[in-house]
Amino acid sequence: MDKCKCLFFSFIFLLAVCCYLVLTQEQLDKIKAAKFDTYHTAEEVDEFVVNSNDNPFYTHYVVGGEKMSVYGPVDDAHMFSVRILMVCGQHGRELVPTELCLKVIQALQMEDSIFWNATKYHGIGMWIVPLVNAWSRVQAFERGDECQRHNANGVDLNRNFPLEYSSLESKAPGDEEYAGSMPFSEWESRAIDECLKWIEPQVLFNVHSGSQDILLPFDYTEERRPDDYNVMVRLANLARKGTSCKVGQGSLLLYPAYGTLGDHAVLHRHVQLAYTLEIYGRQVESCFAAFNPSPGIQLQLVLEEWVKFLANFIDILPSQLIKN
Repeated sequence: MDKCKCLFFSFIFLLAVCCYLVLTQEQLDKIKAAKFDTYHTAEEVDEFVVNSNDNPFYTHYVVGGEKMSVYGPVDDAHMFSVRILMVCGQHGRELVPTELCLKVIQALQMEDSIFWNATKYHGIGMWIVPLVNAWSRVQAFERGDECQRHNANGVDLNRNFPLEYSSLESKAPGDEEYAGSMPFSEWESRAIDECLKWIEPQVLFNVHSGSQDILLPFDYTEERRPDDYNVMVRLANLARKGTSCKVGQGSLLLYPAYGTLGDHAVLHRHVQLAYTLEIYGRQVESCFAAFNPSPGIQLQLVLEEWVKFLANFIDILPSQLIKN
């Protein structure tokens, strides 16, 4: 890491420690305003995004040949000094990540919430992709195939990004982690990559479920870490106060995984801070229960916990310090 970058991140961490804000009850009440106590179908997700128009800075648009909904600013991304991309719904059986994305979209429309003010006053832009893999959600949630993980072509979309080493071979078709015939073989992965190239975010949140961890790159190896790894750890630990999750390298906390979005974002798209948020998980036989909290109070509590994490993270990431 060059000297300038070291100084920048030392300063941001010191300022974060000094300025760490605890959400007030009033702010939390605003974010909780509408109850999220059940799951949305793929069609309802799209309708939710299309009808989210209360924030003048944000709108609905589509990528990937008009197949994938995005909520965010449509003007020049670089009008925002801090750019955050949040991606949910790569795996159909993981229903709750998409609900978190919708909850953040809701919070962005609440005037004077932390999310609203981050855009209006602090130059922080957020782009949210609530449902990458709509086909898989339909199969898992609406058609009874509750363990469905792949897209329509049988590919694990979080293994379909370029690998660090070309000698690593994809698992065979039919395997749960089948990565496809080649990197970017799937339109969904290409669409997310277009978002990365256009937005050039400094921060990526790739949201999943199956455990309760904040996973950091690299997923493919235990022997290498990104230059900004320690910064990622510090910011995550500051923001996660009150949660029960662990923070650490994905290849160590879970298992080695190749061709993930987080690794690609850091290695090939120069994202400084990349997080895979594993927001819920249980060791049970039912796929639904293993990856998703029960509808009702349990679902609400999980969403509120992670909205608070994201709000705290935004509080400790001062927009004026990032100039890229």
